[in-house]
Amino acid sequence: MIKALIVGCFLLFNSLASFSQESKINFVLDGYVDIDTGSVSFVLVSDSGYYPDKMRDLKARVLGGKFHIEAFIEEPLAYEISVSDGAPSGVFVIDTGKQTIRIHSKARKAIPQVTNKIMVSDYESYLKSFEKVRLNNQLFDRKRDSLSVVYSNNIPTEIRTQLDQELKLNYREHDAALLKYVRENPTSYYALWKLIALTKFGYEEIFSTIYDHFSDSLKNSKIGLKVGNHLSEFNLTALNSKLKSFSATDVTANKNTHINYKANKYTLLDFWYSNCAPCIAKFPDLAKIYEDFRLKGLEIIGISTDKLSRKENWQKVISDQNLQWPQLLDVNGVESLKLGISVFPSNFLINNSGEIVGVNMLPSELRTYLENH
Repeated sequence: MIKALIVGCFLLFNSLASFSQESKINFVLDGYVDIDTGSVSFVLVSDSGYYPDKMRDLKARVLGGKFHIEAFIEEPLAYEISVSDGAPSGVFVIDTGKQTIRIHSKARKAIPQVTNKIMVSDYESYLKSFEKVRLNNQLFDRKRDSLSVVYSNNIPTEIRTQLDQELKLNYREHDAALLKYVRENPTSYYALWKLIALTKFGYEEIFSTIYDHFSDSLKNSKIGLKVGNHLSEFNLTALNSKLKSFSATDVTANKNTHINYKANKYTLLDFWYSNCAPCIAKFPDLAKIYEDFRLKGLEIIGISTDKLSRKENWQKVISDQNLQWPQLLDVNGVESLKLGISVFPSNFLINNSGEIVGVNMLPSELRTYLENH
């Protein structure tokens, strides 16, 4: 009887403690927007796993150009914000304490004015460090937009390839600037969230280097530990590593197939799905490369992460694009996720020893590599 009473009191204490923590308010946000009525939605900048359950679907009604949110958060969180389902803003960070936010409903990708310590000091410092990067991005956007007008949105392959290469250089310049900033500001939550946002679009080896330069306190925070775990998953497909055994379904033979890298000098694993426009846009260039190098030791294996319900759509794309290389189906991307592949298109060039010698190569980069090896 006494034992049962003690256990009951213990459970009651724990439930009250949990309730107390969840009901406690440590974050208050007063918002101001240039519309009288409507709504605001907070858009996650990366995987929902980085956010507490109650902070994944954050919305508020706008009345008289104002809105108000109260919540409990353990660490700073990053969002974009959308006004009445319009285009989202740029990335900003909310923190504990009372703060205000000012938004212009039409200012697409603009950073809202947020009055917390991170956005007043950390973000301002970050902004100054990226002035050159922002200028180069603006020049690139203008160039691409003007070419789209000149060629009526049908830019020739040669020019499109050049633009892809310029864009990659801009990305590398941005990543290098982020590394420099983190070295100088290792406790920056804003920089940590920018790194998290970058991983949504794939993995580069420099991301792990950037992470290593954050302070121990930041890396050991709940969010920091999640970033570290996420990056370690990406390392499974890092350049020069050995790719783990991978299998997917050969729909034609109705069997699970293990990919054999030893049969060819090089094997390109191309991960895609049937509704991925950038994936499909690369197929004509890949087809030319396959035609030129197939007899010289290149195999391409397409791996789709479509659901079974979209199997016919996947097969239609294969037929419409006249894809001549083998196509496998990794239903729901289950096996792909085990390798940290969640961004598409993704590709890996593997030699006959199973070593990854190329990651997310543009068709032009793939062709150059094959010509020189």
